[in-house]
Amino acid sequence: FFQAEDGIRDDLVTGVQTCALPIWILATAFGVCTDQKKLGVVLIGDLASLHDLNSLALANEVTSKLIIIVVNNGGGGIFAQLPVFDDSLQYHRYFNVQHELDFKHAALMYGLNYFEVATKASFESSFSIAKTYSDPSLIEVIVDQKNTNQLLRKIGALTSNLQPIELSKT
Repeated sequence: FFQAEDGIRDDLVTGVQTCALPIWILATAFGVCTDQKKLGVVLIGDLASLHDLNSLALANEVTSKLIIIVVNNGGGGIFAQLPVFDDSLQYHRYFNVQHELDFKHAALMYGLNYFEVATKASFESSFSIAKTYSDPSLIEVIVDQKNTNQLLRKIGALTSNLQPIELSKT
C-alpha cells in the first residue's frame, strides 16, 4: 500500500493491490484506510470488485473519509496487455469475461454514495463532491474496453511518485 509523498498530496492515502488473485482487495484496502487521518481512495477494476462485492459492507466501518473508484470496462480488458493476448474465442471466453453489470445497486444496497461517470469533467466533479461527504462514496468510471490500456498508463503515471506506507505488525 502506498501514500503520496509529503507536500504532493498530503490529504490522500491510496491503497494499491498488485496481487493476481482478486480476493479481499476491497476488504484489505478498507482495513488500511481505517483510522487514517487522510482521505482513503481505493482504485479497483470491475472484475476484482465483483469478486469482492460483499466487502462493500465494510466500507461504512472505515473511520476516515473513503472514495472507491471502480473502473468498469465491461470485464477483463486489462488482460489484453498480456503477451498471450489474441483476439480468439478462447481469449474472450477465459480472460475477457465480458459483462453488462454496473455497481449502482450494490453501492445503494451497502449505503454508499454513488456516482457514474464517463468523462474526465464528470469524474473531477464527482470526486470533488465525494470528498465533501463524511460517509463513503463509490465512483463508477465507465470506460470503453478498447481504451483500458490507455487509462491504465495514465493511472500509472499519476501514481509513480507514491511511497510505501509502513504498516504496524501488531
